[in-house]
Amino acid sequence: MARYNFRLGRGDRGGAARLAAFTFVLVMMSWLFTAHHVLAPFETLIIVTAISWAGFAAGAMWCLYMAIEPYARRRWPDSLISWTRVQQGRLRNPLVASHALAGLAVVAWGVALNWLLWKMFSAFPDGLVVSFLDNTGRAVGSLLYVAWTNTFVTLGLLLLLMLARFVFRRAWIADTVVALLFSAASLGSATNSHLAVLFAGYNAVLFLSYVWLFRRFGLLCMAMIFLVPLSYLPPPDWSTWYFGRALIAPLIPVTIAAWAVWVIVSANRPAPESAG
Repeated sequence: MARYNFRLGRGDRGGAARLAAFTFVLVMMSWLFTAHHVLAPFETLIIVTAISWAGFAAGAMWCLYMAIEPYARRRWPDSLISWTRVQQGRLRNPLVASHALAGLAVVAWGVALNWLLWKMFSAFPDGLVVSFLDNTGRAVGSLLYVAWTNTFVTLGLLLLLMLARFVFRRAWIADTVVALLFSAASLGSATNSHLAVLFAGYNAVLFLSYVWLFRRFGLLCMAMIFLVPLSYLPPPDWSTWYFGRALIAPLIPVTIAAWAVWVIVSANRPAPESAG
């Protein structure tokens, strides 16, 4: 699809290039903070491997965006307005802030629900959480890793939505099928069948909310999905050794939400016209 669009001159090539460059930087920064570096000839091989992986990730992101963007612009043109403004650096645009704030509302709901499940079932943290609680470098690297991988997942979700729409024609059937496909990925992470059903149902509802966000507010709002993995951290508990690190989970979306509210409130609005 990307090759077809590229040959016909379709797609936002500048936006795809910026997204690919952004991905390359994130992958390299994540590797820089998480890899162990030594002054030895073998370090050269590690650097080459990191650059190769970052280039592959950037190329995959470019292909995915070029495959999706023309169809999304044709079928859902309003969904890319705020996303395009972010790519242009217009971060103080009220529409950008409002769409980001709408996404954060679902993020807050996901964080609260995950913490409730954590308290109820004492879920063991996955590998990402363990690396996040390791040291400062691993924590920063984990955040950067989450940022680029879940941006890729967001675009992948959009691609599946478009393909499902072509196959099933009706939007609600396509949305339901894609949500069930994504929720099925959680079946293998549960320790018993009851938890598997519970987590699958939870993820299905969560992904349906993402789809609704995309249809209502656009791609930027749905892209706030990259914050949700932070909710896999345990709830902040001052009596635990990881209390300081666990606070990052709510602080990041709260900081972004404060910025969004400030942009919306401080936006210049046209003065009302005088009567007569």
